[in-house]
Amino acid sequence: MQKKLTLLLPFLIAVLVFGVWLQRSGKNQAEPLQGQDQIYASPTLSPEMDQETIISLEALTDGQTAFELLGSQATVAFKQYDFGVFIESINGLAGDEKHFWALYIDDEQSQVGADQLVLQKGDRIEFRYEEISTEIFETTGD
Repeated sequence: MQKKLTLLLPFLIAVLVFGVWLQRSGKNQAEPLQGQDQIYASPTLSPEMDQETIISLEALTDGQTAFELLGSQATVAFKQYDFGVFIESINGLAGDEKHFWALYIDDEQSQVGADQLVLQKGDRIEFRYEEISTEIFETTGD
């Protein structure tokens, strides 16, 4: 069980580290809502969202992070932590005890948080609203 939990920890740390960087960079951020909760939004653009709740985006420049790209295309609520940002909601759809926003690049789940994933022009990413799997928390009896 500990081995499975340690696989999840680097991902969560990366997400939070990105948030710290983003907060310090000050790019495209609105005023904080309360405490460290913030909205990162662009009112003129909206992503394509299909029935499966997938937001597909393409990087138009080199060096942009997945989080910056998302923030330029959607309304994003996130929390800032010492290790980065945690995306709480996209366009008003919030994660809950059964769902979260997962980041994919090239149809594979990212191994780093959105604030750490630096894109090249033409990279395609997806934010997918997914059910939280409890498999990693189950013991195998080993």
